[in-house]
Amino acid sequence: QLRSIQLTMHGQDSAPTLLKLWNDKADKIDFDNHTEHKCQQSIELAFDNQCEIHWKTSQHKFNDLTVLKMLFKKEDYDEDDNDTEIRLNYIGLKGDYKGPKSRRAVHTIYEAAANPNDHATVTSAQQKNEAKNNFIG
Repeated sequence: QLRSIQLTMHGQDSAPTLLKLWNDKADKIDFDNHTEHKCQQSIELAFDNQCEIHWKTSQHKFNDLTVLKMLFKKEDYDEDDNDTEIRLNYIGLKGDYKGPKSRRAVHTIYEAAANPNDHATVTSAQQKNEAKNNFIG
């Protein structure tokens, strides 16, 4: 669950002015096809070289986040100009990690009818462990 993003920008001339975010569960979005996919959130950025601003995200769009794609843009970006660059010193992601959601079927083996031979083995193993613990203690 992504709550906010913090950035430390290198300088005013190389700072991004726009950030686009995708919750790319299928990991299919890249620089070549990002225009074909609607971003989950677009954030207009202000210059911040002290990492003081927390840009809030729409949490409901990033609840089940597994792959985050970020695209930084400059307002005055010219695709023909190879000297244009965006420089960031730090990207901070704030939120909660809740672990992977398991959607796989659970394969279980259970004992429909008790097999006394199995239980005798378990009982003898427990007795051996108790004997070892009593000897040490």
